[in-house]
Amino acid sequence: ELEGRELMPDFKEIRNDRVFLYKEKLRPGLYEFDYYIRALTTGKFTHLPATVAEMYFPENFGRTAGSYFEIE
Repeated sequence: ELEGRELMPDFKEIRNDRVFLYKEKLRPGLYEFDYYIRALTTGKFTHLPATVAEMYFPENFGRTAGSYFEIE
C-alpha cells in the first residue's frame, strides 16, 4: 500500500555522509523515501535517526528511530 506515500523532493543535496531533501509543500500524512548504501568495510555501525523540520519554523519537527546494524 505505497500509493501516494513515496516522497518526491523538490531538491536533493547529496553529500558523502548525509542527504538533505527539500519539499516546498507537504500535505499531512505518512511518506517513505528509499535509498541505497554501499558497505565498504565490515563492522558494527549506527543508523542515525532521520530528522525533519520546517525551514522557517524549526520548532515544528519530527524524528525517526535510530538503530544499529552489522556488516559481516
